[in-house]
Amino acid sequence: MEKKTETGVSRRQYAAHRGVSHTAVAKALATGRITAEADGSIDPVKADRQWDAATDPAKQRGIHALNRPLK
Repeated sequence: MEKKTETGVSRRQYAAHRGVSHTAVAKALATGRITAEADGSIDPVKADRQWDAATDPAKQRGIHALNRPLK
C-alpha cells in the first residue's frame, strides 16, 4: 500500500496530481524521465520539472496537451 511520506507523495498521488495513470508514472521512473527520492516517494515539484524537460510537447495528451501554445 502506497502512502504519503515526509519528503514526497506516492506514485498514485503523483499520477493524480499530474493527470496521468499510475502506470505512466511507473514508466517515467523506470526510464529515468523522473526520479524518486531516497525513500521511494516523489517530490511533485521536482518531478514536474523533470517530466516537462524530458517530454516532447507534440506527444503530450490529455490536460497537458491543452497547455501547449497554439501555432
